[in-house]
Amino acid sequence: MGVRLETVCHLLLLVFIPAAIASRLAAQAPVAPPPSTPVVDARTVEARTDAWAKPFVDAGDFSGVILIAQGDRVLVEKSYGKADPQLGTANRTDTRFRIASVSKTFTAAAVELLLAQGKLRLTDTLSRYVAAIPNGDSITIEHLLLHESGVGPIEGGDAARDCLPQDELLARLRSAKRFFCQVKARSTVTKDSSCSRLSWSESPVSTSRNF
Repeated sequence: MGVRLETVCHLLLLVFIPAAIASRLAAQAPVAPPPSTPVVDARTVEARTDAWAKPFVDAGDFSGVILIAQGDRVLVEKSYGKADPQLGTANRTDTRFRIASVSKTFTAAAVELLLAQGKLRLTDTLSRYVAAIPNGDSITIEHLLLHESGVGPIEGGDAARDCLPQDELLARLRSAKRFFCQVKARSTVTKDSSCSRLSWSESPVSTSRNF
């Protein structure tokens, strides 16, 4: 038996009209605000921060700046310890610190951004960006990120103490004794006098000071 067109239309109206009404009523209903984040008392946080930091500062185990924020609201920003213990110069909130190997994290993040933007590839060689580094045509961006570049250490204590100009830094890298001669060979280096007597497994630990 066929279904009359009039009956079908009635059924459709019974389905869609209530749905449309419910949708409109839902849109007009007040929306409950999201649960608010409890407001933290800045003075309480500062007191607790001082209580936590003081033993470390007194023991000489901490010297720096602490910043604690809740969203965009800064709760605590205080300096502790000495910027120069010999001169007795206290740290300030704008003191510049030498962060050493912490910079590797930021460098890796910057490389990831450049990779995502298509501006470099992990297989790009070092020689594409910096000329005259030993084995630069074999060292890749990936080697640098994994501390497997084999680039030797920079000689001189001033390299760790002072901020060397870029030209001076590159000049020392170009003359540094390599940790191994063939980047792709995961084995002990040859007896080439221009190479250090370190194996591949040892080199990432040592080269992490440089890249």
